Amino acid sequence: ILTSTLDLTPGASVFAVVRNRVRKNYGGILRIAPSNVGEESGYTIYFNQGTSDANSGNIIQDKRSAAGATGAYYDITGFGPPVGSPFLISNRITNGTTGELRISGGLNSDSSITFWGGETSIMPTAQANSYIGLGWAGYQYDGDISEMIVFNTPVSDSDRNQIEAYLASKYGVALP
Repeated sequence: ILTSTLDLTPGASVFAVVRNRVRKNYGGILRIAPSNVGEESGYTIYFNQGTSDANSGNIIQDKRSAAGATGAYYDITGFGPPVGSPFLISNRITNGTTGELRISGGLNSDSSITFWGGETSIMPTAQANSYIGLGWAGYQYDGDISEMIVFNTPVSDSDRNQIEAYLASKYGVALP
């Protein structure tokens, strides 16, 4: 679903409560890119690999050039609940080289960014179209997105914890 143009160049905080119907490669939650297809994206959160079992597969937040020649990503492996169970994803980018991707309030998290091809920042470089339910190269998400909250600034630790607690309580997601 194309929602609007979104500018996350100042920073980003994204929160989403999702539930997989099936877990498939590249099933996306949020994509900010010039187009709904192709590899180029300023910001994408998507799933990769895994089975319907708990603690399988991984969730990735990335940024990549048109041909995938340059980019940056976070990657949480063995991340989550089984298919059909709701969970909370939160991602905060504080500047081009720091941030954090968390699952269900820190149950699993990653704050180390991998860069390739000369890329030096994970920060989106321009505003672009935002697509809810699309991932890497336009692959669709197969599941429910109960709620998504997007800020174009990194929220504080305290605010992040409050937002995660609010969403967890509202949708029955267990936090550590």
